[in-house]
Amino acid sequence: MKVAMQMGSLIYCGLALLLFYMMEKLLVLVWWKPTEIQKHFRKQGIYGPLYRPVLGSLAELGKIYGQAPSAPPPQPPFQSHPCHSFLRYVFPHLPIWRENYGSVYLYWYGRSPRLSITDPELIKEMTMNPRRYTQSIQHPVVHLLLGKSIIAVGGETWATQRRLLNPFFLMETLKGLSGVVLSAIEERIERWNDLMESNKLEIEVHKEFESLAQCIIAKVIFGNDAEESLPIIQLQSQQAALSSQAVRTFYIPGSRFLPTSFNRRSKWLRQDAERRFNELIDRREWREGQKEEDWLSLMLSLKTMSRQQIIDECCTIAIAGSESTNLLLAWACVLLGVHTEWQDRAREEVHHVLKGSRPTTEILSQLKTLNMIINETLRLYPPVPFVMKKTEEETKIGNLIIPAGVDVEVPLIAVHHDRNQWGDDVYRFNPGRFAEGISKASKHPMAFMPFMQGPRICLGMNFAMIEAKIVLTMILQKFTLAISPRYKHEPVCGLTMKPGKGAHVMFHKV
Repeated sequence: MKVAMQMGSLIYCGLALLLFYMMEKLLVLVWWKPTEIQKHFRKQGIYGPLYRPVLGSLAELGKIYGQAPSAPPPQPPFQSHPCHSFLRYVFPHLPIWRENYGSVYLYWYGRSPRLSITDPELIKEMTMNPRRYTQSIQHPVVHLLLGKSIIAVGGETWATQRRLLNPFFLMETLKGLSGVVLSAIEERIERWNDLMESNKLEIEVHKEFESLAQCIIAKVIFGNDAEESLPIIQLQSQQAALSSQAVRTFYIPGSRFLPTSFNRRSKWLRQDAERRFNELIDRREWREGQKEEDWLSLMLSLKTMSRQQIIDECCTIAIAGSESTNLLLAWACVLLGVHTEWQDRAREEVHHVLKGSRPTTEILSQLKTLNMIINETLRLYPPVPFVMKKTEEETKIGNLIIPAGVDVEVPLIAVHHDRNQWGDDVYRFNPGRFAEGISKASKHPMAFMPFMQGPRICLGMNFAMIEAKIVLTMILQKFTLAISPRYKHEPVCGLTMKPGKGAHVMFHKV
């Protein structure tokens, strides 16, 4: 009996110690560590909404979004009174917190600290040390979209993958891109002409350019297997849509293991994409010896990339390359359809430079007005409005010391819409601000960064710009654009900035 009582006491003490240990760990996670980080930044003059246990700043965010209008008022119509001031509808916390706390502030996504930076000088310094950061994955489903591709990794892994992929995106390599783009857009223009009634046609350009961009990127990456590879890109597009949906909601730790329809769908999309990709690579290996000049063949020939790495990189390039170009083209057509004076100027320049011929990569640099229009489109509607990195180690930028494990958020859209940088016409479509180049368009040269800057600048920037210029050049030679009466201006954001109600544009034959 005595032994049993002693055993019971030992078990009770053990359980009590275990409970105490667990409570201590919980307190460290949800209280001590966050409050220490908050104190660390306050000592440096960095403030923000107060940390609340478990929820962080989510309650305050919920209040801000609950009080904000969900969409612009219906009057006056965008077609006759275009206004590009939409932050208070899409990201209402940005102007409020910027006004309350300044260009650098700390807020909390649950118990995860996020340092938001809109100071161009600090952003510039941050971009010069890319190995100190890795991509901050806001939701586990984004892992299924990116895998361990160059976008998702940091440190030496990022540096190694960057060296391997750089040659694919050099201007010399991209010169052959023009033929692929021209073939695709000429085929699309022929189809539009066939569908026209009374020399006019309404096109939902977001969907149309999504299809076009996917066909182009499929041809560049997969060459002769482009048609068979399109389902892979479409699966990635569906995964991107799920990721955009996920990052707009708060992730509950561990919920990715629940057998929800969302989780099952996202896992199936990745598995099916990888299955199809593996089958495609197997077929390539069976016909070894045939000359292939696409990017997949180049990656396979490197011998230093594993099959999984090739799959991750190609899947990421496919979705990033098609999404960014598609959105740039869609927003550009919307803007040209409203601001027709700039459309006329661009068309006159195209006719003067090309004289009816097909554009080449060499001649694109002469299209100054078109380049200004594209830059202003990217300023107002950057395809990726937020960049989120995580510090791998304690990092210093300016006089600011950032501990390891802190998310550093760069809201590009807020920098691009900063009146202090762009002047009183910040919400106006004014391509002329880029007349003397990017560096003189704003007060600080780093205030324009649709593809980020520094060593970690987007690899696909030149690719996207060449593709967009060729497509717009061909369209301007054949059609005039007018915004459709059906168009509703409601930008929405997930991973990217999209026209929420579609992008309806009227195409008229020139």
